[in-house]
Amino acid sequence: MPSRIEAPMNHCVNLRPHQEDLLQLSELAGIHMDKKVFRLIMEMLNMGFNAETIYSLLKYIKNSRTRKPRVSLTKSKQK
Repeated sequence: MPSRIEAPMNHCVNLRPHQEDLLQLSELAGIHMDKKVFRLIMEMLNMGFNAETIYSLLKYIKNSRTRKPRVSLTKSKQK
């Protein structure tokens, strides 16, 4: 039996009609996300990941991207 090669998701993200409806509903509720992210979340849910685990992962990713380098508040001013 020949092995099936799956196309990478980077090229095209086709959602099923009910997934498109769910994505549109989330956007109407003020939750905007890339279709690739939405598809990954749907796949994780279909694989049996707990919704709280997915939420924690997304929160961790968001926090790691928004961290700014610390700046010392006690800089000496040179005149």
